Amino acid sequence: ARCASELAEADEEAEMGEQALTRIAARLQKALSPEDEEASVQSGLVGRLLAQSRALAPSQPALAAQIGTDAAVAFTRARRWSEAALAYHEVLVRARAAPWASVAPHRAYAASSLADVLLRMAADPASDDDERRVALGRATKEAAYAV
Repeated sequence: ARCASELAEADEEAEMGEQALTRIAARLQKALSPEDEEASVQSGLVGRLLAQSRALAPSQPALAAQIGTDAAVAFTRARRWSEAALAYHEVLVRARAAPWASVAPHRAYAASSLADVLLRMAADPASDDDERRVALGRATKEAAYAV
């Protein structure tokens, strides 16, 4: 009886996590509408929603990956390279941990997107020499992984 109640409780927690992640995804989509995206990125709303989704990611990895990717794209458009790279990195780490072969295209996409952001970071005049060196080295590794 105890095992059954623990399983029911775990199912209930998973369902609540899924509902919360779905609400975060909806809020992110609204924040990333063309008229609101720039303000949402600059105000930190996109980063806060991404942070909230991290805790719930294990219960819904596909939805968490979409949230991470959407946030990374918004950070990239805003030329916020570090935040974009971190978001893509988190998506990539989860994709690499997935045991299914069907995730391979997603892993390749995340790796190539991360490499793209890192190259942009390296080319940005605001980056210092250390940032360029690290970004180029990591971009090379991720690009090789993506192919």
